[in-house]
Amino acid sequence: MWISDQKRKRNGRFFDRVLWKFYPIDKNIQSRRMIFCVNPGRSGSKYLANVLNTASEVSAYHEASPVMGGKYIYMINNFPYNISKKERALKPKAIIKLLKKMPETSVYAETNHLFIHTFYDVILDNCKNVQLVWLERDPGLVLKSFLELGYFSDKNTNWPFWFPSPNAVTAAKPSYCSLSDMNHSERCIAYLADFYARATRLASEYPENEIFHITIDELNSSDHVKPLFDKLEITPTKETVQQTGNKLNSKNDSRGSYISLEYCWEQIRRFDEMRYDSGLKPRY
Repeated sequence: MWISDQKRKRNGRFFDRVLWKFYPIDKNIQSRRMIFCVNPGRSGSKYLANVLNTASEVSAYHEASPVMGGKYIYMINNFPYNISKKERALKPKAIIKLLKKMPETSVYAETNHLFIHTFYDVILDNCKNVQLVWLERDPGLVLKSFLELGYFSDKNTNWPFWFPSPNAVTAAKPSYCSLSDMNHSERCIAYLADFYARATRLASEYPENEIFHITIDELNSSDHVKPLFDKLEITPTKETVQQTGNKLNSKNDSRGSYISLEYCWEQIRRFDEMRYDSGLKPRY
């Protein structure tokens, strides 16, 4: 059923008010353990959620409701974080609602790529026992996936719901010019450059929250998954071993086109030479 944008916004505001009223930040569960993932998208975050979910005490989600895209992307694109903080506090309140239904020893985990963009601050300001996992994938492969899926282009009309503009008001590393003056590759690289700058900014703003790094290749090896679980202080199970290596790719990257990894790294180098250092380097 078609719903007008005005009615959709009105319903969203009503839901926000209800959740705010009936699920205030509960100080008794502010110290409950949570795990979030820092990643730009197309990096294996859904697979990481599945791996974390095998731990005996963890309830892991890839993109739990509210996913914090759409109107929240609009907010951080156009206004400083402090302007929309009350509205975006919907996310920790929704998590608290879930935690109230879980055993006290349970750990909440979410691998949503929007964490770094639309809700990292409201989580880290309101929740006191948060661990962070930076999931890395070769930036050339991430760019390849973005280009083949048509992100930041007219070929994919859904991307504005899921990704902020490289020139967002909240950007940590704004791009050198407007999106309309950049080609497809440059727009994607500018987004990825800003992602790395945002992650660096998060680390400096919240130094008390340690960030554990792991690559998607390492996540496919029990030799690396076990140390990660040890650092996160979560307990592996036999399902952990079974899940490790069972990577997911929920989207078909090609969509009728194929772009080589060599082309992607050539575009990154060209971007760096013509504009500024993107911060995108081979990670392994």
